[in-house]
Parts: sequence; structure tokens; C-alpha cells
Amino acid sequence: MGRSVIRKYSLIMAISLLQCAVPLAAADEAWFGIQVKAEGEGRFWNPVINELIVVDVEANSPAAKAGISKGDRIVEVFGQAIVGERMRKLVPFFEKTVGETLRLTLVNEAGDRISVTLIGENRPAEKQ
Repeated sequence: MGRSVIRKYSLIMAISLLQCAVPLAAADEAWFGIQVKAEGEGRFWNPVINELIVVDVEANSPAAKAGISKGDRIVEVFGQAIVGERMRKLVPFFEKTVGETLRLTLVNEAGDRISVTLIGENRPAEKQ
């Protein structure tokens, strides 16, 4: 009988990379210009999320225009709490095409809770 090994780790991923479950044409895939660090426990392909922290916001991106900053913590996606959820359950929330919205609730470094709605854009040519 094997034992399940639980590992604690950090993973940096681009939100757009979460869209790999749905094969979209590159021109249809939404770009939000945000990169997060996911803290989780469990199997690396489907961890239980402890925290999603913004580690990069690209200039002139939907995330930047909405006021998201490095260090903000994402606590909800479309009203669904992040903490305690498995990554695979959250992936569909990020699978967006150009023109679709992504609704996030974040807590900034001052502790303020903010809600934003991002509209997916085409990735600028210089960022492809």
C-alpha cells in the first residue's frame, strides 16, 4: 500500500498558461497581463491552493488598467474563494477569449479588499 506524499511548494505561472486545458486559437486567447505565484499543497498537477500572489503586472495591460499591483493577493475569482480549492477547479474561471471578462477580488498590501473586472485583450505583438 502506497502513501500519498504531500508537498508544500511555490509555483509561478502566468494566468494565460492556466488556459492550456482548452485549445484556443492564439488569436482568440485572452491576455490579462498578470502573473501570479501560487502557494499550494498536495500533488503538483492539482494542488490545494493556499494563496495566489501577484508577482508581475505588465504595463498597459488589462490588469494594470484595473489598478492591480505587484504584491496583491487574489482571494476570489468570480466570487469563488481561492483558498482551499484545487487548482483544476479554478482553471475554467481563467479560460477566456478576447472580449470576455475575468472578475477578481484582491487584497492589496494595505489590507484593502478590491474587486476588479478585466476584459481580455489580444496580446500585443511585442509580447508574443
